[in-house]
Amino acid sequence: PPRYAEILIKKACMAFTVMLLAGVVSLGAGTAAHAVQVNDFQGPYEIPNWTTNAPSGGSVVPNGAVPVDEIVITEPDVLSTELSFTISAAGPGTFSFDWVVTSVFDGGQINFFASSDPTPTATIDIGPSSISVSGPASGSCGPTSCSGSFSASVDHLDTIGWVVANTQSEGPVQWTISNFSAPVPVPPALLLFVSALVTLFGVGRVRRQRAADTA
Repeated sequence: PPRYAEILIKKACMAFTVMLLAGVVSLGAGTAAHAVQVNDFQGPYEIPNWTTNAPSGGSVVPNGAVPVDEIVITEPDVLSTELSFTISAAGPGTFSFDWVVTSVFDGGQINFFASSDPTPTATIDIGPSSISVSGPASGSCGPTSCSGSFSASVDHLDTIGWVVANTQSEGPVQWTISNFSAPVPVPPALLLFVSALVTLFGVGRVRRQRAADTA
């Protein structure tokens, strides 16, 4: 009956609204229960928000306009030393990027981090004439460079980023990171806006059903 259908629609709208509001509350409590992906180094992932640890030299240089769309990480000059460039994930989701390395015949190593575990999630080792890939990463070499990609799921506050190591005594190796993507929380205001739209949609549908029933 029309009256029964009207009651069901109202209850469904109310239930969905409650679920959305619950998401807003959890976000306000800092649980980052809802997240979306952001591309390039922007928002919480702007370059100044990252932590660089380079006790033996090396550098991290942004490329492109704001928002920065790629970075170039140069390994330290000192053999058997490391440079790290890391940040905490702003929400749960996927951490992914593409990578390219030049000066491949010099040898070098890069570690990818995407968890709360202090051990690397994936490692790329470049030797004078070889490449070794471990973990959820891909890589292949051409005559003058090696390249690949990486993608892994992360939780809120997991450490993400890169650590490069000087494993050969030749010139410094440069790693270019592009197509960066990482999760960010959904703003609570957006969830409230969606909740309001759902409620208005439900009310409008009920009114249209009433008009059709009385016509």
